[in-house]
Amino acid sequence: MVVVAIEQKYYGHAVQVGHAVVATATGNYRTKICIVVDDDIHPDNMDEVLWALANRSDATRSVQVFRKTFGEELDPGVPIGERNTNSKLFIDATTPFEWSKKPVMVKLDSNMSRKVTGQWEKYGIKVSF
Repeated sequence: MVVVAIEQKYYGHAVQVGHAVVATATGNYRTKICIVVDDDIHPDNMDEVLWALANRSDATRSVQVFRKTFGEELDPGVPIGERNTNSKLFIDATTPFEWSKKPVMVKLDSNMSRKVTGQWEKYGIKVSF
């Protein structure tokens, strides 16, 4: 799986990046899932990536399957006799470039976040991080 963060410059940019990723030598053989996120998401932070998937993607608009792409002979997700081809999943987890009115991410500042989480045990919420 590959996650790429981009600063969108034009309509369709995220999809073109997805195609480019799976067209690379490594992407061609090994990548089965490509997720593109906006540049405010850290691609190596799976909590942020999952947040973007949950809040910025829509199944109809955001998900594409690149069918009959070059496959990996060792891919356990494909029947043995068919491993020379597979499909790749592309998910656009960016806010659509063309939206004139974009949602704004709301975050607590670090002091407020500490204050809130500091109260959890008082209310019987177990803190595990």
